[in-house]
Amino acid sequence: PGFIVMPSGNHGVYGIGDTTGVYGYSGSGFGVEAEGNDSSSFDRYGDLVLGGERGEIFTFGSLLDLYSDGNVYIDLDDDNNGDHCFTVIDGDDNIVGQWCEDGTKSAVVQTGEYGQRAVYSIESPEVWLEDFGTATLTDGAVKVSIDPLFAKTINLEEEYHVFLTPLGDCRGLYVAAKTATYFEVRELGGGASDIAFDYRIVAKRLGLEDLRLEPVPDAK
Repeated sequence: PGFIVMPSGNHGVYGIGDTTGVYGYSGSGFGVEAEGNDSSSFDRYGDLVLGGERGEIFTFGSLLDLYSDGNVYIDLDDDNNGDHCFTVIDGDDNIVGQWCEDGTKSAVVQTGEYGQRAVYSIESPEVWLEDFGTATLTDGAVKVSIDPLFAKTINLEEEYHVFLTPLGDCRGLYVAAKTATYFEVRELGGGASDIAFDYRIVAKRLGLEDLRLEPVPDAK
């Protein structure tokens, strides 16, 4: 290295300037390399700390990359407790807290000769989870059990919705009863058909039952 400082119990390099406090350039390697061993931090190694009213990382070029041999943690909280944290784990995103954006939320799918295309999320003013399935009437009636794992994710003490689509000729279907473990489907007019039907169950997500069109602060 061209310059090295190894103090005991103090800053290695501390810079103050009207424009740039510390500036580094390299023609073949890293402009600035930081390495720490702060075992008290959320990610165990506090290598780079940004201060000021707005700590920023940006590039004058067209691309900014963050690399890690393991996982990338971006803690979007001000007390370093991990309550609001954005994580990238082997390419998968994990967000603790609320995620908002003013654009669309899309997945990219391959469509053969049509190339990659975007598909879009269905939005809702409230926090709903849904499940789908197929069941069959016996003598015009059936009790459909709610998937117990799905039931752990929703609040079935709140009103939930069931939508039905008959897959055969009948007088029509209706939901005769809804409980926390099953819903009952019957044929209209006392019919006794033995037909299959598709169903869709929609319920409030557990713990987020009261959210509806929450105001979002301006992040700018």
